Amino acid sequence: MNWVKYFTITSQAMKNAPKNTIPVIRSTQTIPIEIHKEYLNYHDGVDLEKEKAGVAQKIAALFDATVSAVEKKRILFILGHCGTLESYNALKQYCETPDHDLAPWATLCLMECRSWLAGEILDDDSEMVMSGAGGDGTRLRFYFIITTANHRVITMQQQEIISGAAKTTAAKMSAMLESLSFGEQYAFLTVLISPDKAPAEVIEEIINECNSKEDFLRIHYFVSNVEKPTPEMIQQYLRELS
Repeated sequence: MNWVKYFTITSQAMKNAPKNTIPVIRSTQTIPIEIHKEYLNYHDGVDLEKEKAGVAQKIAALFDATVSAVEKKRILFILGHCGTLESYNALKQYCETPDHDLAPWATLCLMECRSWLAGEILDDDSEMVMSGAGGDGTRLRFYFIITTANHRVITMQQQEIISGAAKTTAAKMSAMLESLSFGEQYAFLTVLISPDKAPAEVIEEIINECNSKEDFLRIHYFVSNVEKPTPEMIQQYLRELS
């Protein structure tokens, strides 16, 4: 799952939440793009299915002062992809008093875990306030950037494929494609998504549908729900793609 997020968690929300629920989460800052890029690339070096074994031991190590920051970063990443209440509560507890250098990373991992749990255990009256970018009252606004493989220029035919896939996916997932524009090597989408739907599901469905017709998009992508990326931010993101 390649979900880049701009979130931080309020301590009060986490402290007040019952152990078997997901708390209110409010966005208060932007995590640097360099950390998002590292988070994406980290997927390539971790065998998640293998590493999900021994979660209890990993959680214990996370709160062990003798464990290195490098190892804790790996543990946080694994817990973020477990998608269980056990891993979520451990991440939530860690984010209350994280190691300073790992705070942004831990936030991404907590939100990764939350995204898998939200649709399964959120009560109808649960509140989720995550988006500095706003929404339409029932859905949150997300900004996505998807790019071509090998920095190729998007053709008119490929633009039509992306447009069709975005509209089809939005309709299927009760989302709303608010806007779609193109640069030479990328598509920029603004999508309104229900809180009980993981944004990764939406954008990855779009990418997969496009690549089923013609394999031309990267599987990695950029997403923010805090602020609309500026042209400068987009260009920085494109420059940093390998």
